[in-house]
Formats: sequence, C-alpha cells, structure tokens
Amino acid sequence: MVLPWLAVVALESFFSEPAILAFAIGWLFPAASILASWIKFRRADWIGVVILSTLVGGLITAFFTGKIEFAVIKAAPAFGLFGLVCLVSVSSKRPLMFYVARASESGGDPEILAFWNERLAQPGFVARMRRLSLVWGLAFVAEAVLGIGGSLLLQPHLVLVAEPLLAIFTVMSLLA
Repeated sequence: MVLPWLAVVALESFFSEPAILAFAIGWLFPAASILASWIKFRRADWIGVVILSTLVGGLITAFFTGKIEFAVIKAAPAFGLFGLVCLVSVSSKRPLMFYVARASESGGDPEILAFWNERLAQPGFVARMRRLSLVWGLAFVAEAVLGIGGSLLLQPHLVLVAEPLLAIFTVMSLLA
C-alpha cells in the first residue's frame, strides 16, 4: 500500500510524469509481490492475480478515457465480483464460502478435503455455509460500492491509501 503511493508521489512530484504513467509504474510493486509468491511457492496467488487484473483493467480504462479515477479503483471490482458470486451461490448445495473454507483448511490434503465433503451431510452445516456466503457476499458488495465510489469522489492520492485500508478493514472484520 505504501510503496505504490510513494512511487506515484515521487514520479508526479519529481519527474513530472503523467499521472496515469505514474500509477502504472506504482503498480509494479503488487506485480512483483505476485511474481515473488510464484517463485517461492510455485503456485499462483489467485487473489493477487485477480487484483492485478483489476489494476491492469483500470489502467487500460484510464489510458483510453484519460480519467485517472479508473486507475485507482484497484481491488473493488474484484471484491464486488466475489461478493456477487457469494450471493448467487447462497441457494446452492455448496455455497462459495464452503469452497473457500475447504481450500484454506485443507491445503490440498485429500483426507481433509474428504472430511469437508462429508460435513455437507451434517445437519445445519450447509445452512451455516449459506449464512457465511450471504454475510461475506453483502460485505464484499458494500466494500466494492464504497471503493468505487471513493475512487470517483476522492483525490487519487487519498484513494491509494483509503481503498486498501477499506479492503483490509472489510476482510479483517469478516475474519473476526
């Protein structure tokens, strides 16, 4: 969060770079983080890939529209998409948060995966997964609305800090 902000401030203040280019260079830090994760763990950080995709999409949109606001939206579209998928999955036998919880708990271990699949037969388990998907879905859609709204209403330098803080607050609140 700090490194992209510092990069943007330095590039805009000292080198008179166009704002969109400064933001594009600032996003090299999240890209490097995803690459480092790939090198270290030999697997994709899918959350990072989705967020980087939204960053690139925002930069492309900002470039073609000339509006820097699109470059600072960052993770909000990904949060919104995840939230919508959570909400759509609420009525299914296996709501999205079942898959998220199973993946985070199992680490790919076949025995733990089987245990999670067996839990679907337990009374009330699916209802708890649906409730979890509903709460996370609503929270992520709200985060997306606030993040996108903030990027359109606040100064770009403020959004660079406020939007990640909003995302961190949302996720930490949900985890708590």
